[in-house]
Amino acid sequence: MNVLKKLKQYTDYSETEQIIVDFILKNPDIVLKSTAKELAKATHSSASTIVRLSQKLGFSGYHDFQIQFANDSQMSIPTYDIDANYPFNAGDDLNTIIQKMSKLQLEAINETLLLVELDQYEKAIEMLSQAEVIDIYGTGINIHMAADFNYKLRRINRRVEMPLNDLDQLFNAARSTDTHCALIISYTGENDTVLKYADILKQSNTPIVSITSMRNNSLSKYSDVSLNVVSKENVYSKIGTFSSRISILMILDFIYAGIFGKDYEENKDYSTRIARVTSFYNAPYTKLDEDN
Repeated sequence: MNVLKKLKQYTDYSETEQIIVDFILKNPDIVLKSTAKELAKATHSSASTIVRLSQKLGFSGYHDFQIQFANDSQMSIPTYDIDANYPFNAGDDLNTIIQKMSKLQLEAINETLLLVELDQYEKAIEMLSQAEVIDIYGTGINIHMAADFNYKLRRINRRVEMPLNDLDQLFNAARSTDTHCALIISYTGENDTVLKYADILKQSNTPIVSITSMRNNSLSKYSDVSLNVVSKENVYSKIGTFSSRISILMILDFIYAGIFGKDYEENKDYSTRIARVTSFYNAPYTKLDEDN
């Protein structure tokens, strides 16, 4: 359907979304020249609301909406030349590949920042900080991306469980309680294995924080808080998880920094002491003299 007709015919808008839609229809030239952040400022909304509205209308994000809007309104808009699924081409030399990958990663950083909703991050950080145990769930590369996050939390005296295989994650979910907090990572939010964990956790009243795509997916419905990942990649037709990987790692770093900041001096002292102890005992072994 023509995007202009879709904007006019869709009825399930919130009050804020209706204001944005009215502005778009009245100011097409401004919309095509604006970033999500600039459009948000013009409509007294937020960049994340702009992105969610674009996805509600069936687009992967605001930029995709802009392109279709330009086509349907017969106006022109510059397009990005980096495809998140295939960011470089056959025959590209190394310098070209490096430049394209750098641009893709910078775009992922900027778009992740646009998706930040502070109230949701504050709620997630509070839930994780208050938990006696933080359990991390995910499949494939997602669970492995959380390894550094797991390590850093343990260095500030947080109890973290992060089993890598399905059976152990299932066992963790089965024995979870409301004193735990689950952090579930899933790009699509539709992975059957992950949803199995979420269902079990929900039954045991375990608070759930999810890191997932913007779409209204099944995992987000189980979650108390959903933190949004840049969703520019196809599930299958891609050569790597470049954009989403950067986005997920950023979100994990934001969460860790937020938890650290809640008890800054205490966490600083504890992590420093742990670093000193492990550094001392990790030093090369020196054989003692026989007299000693």
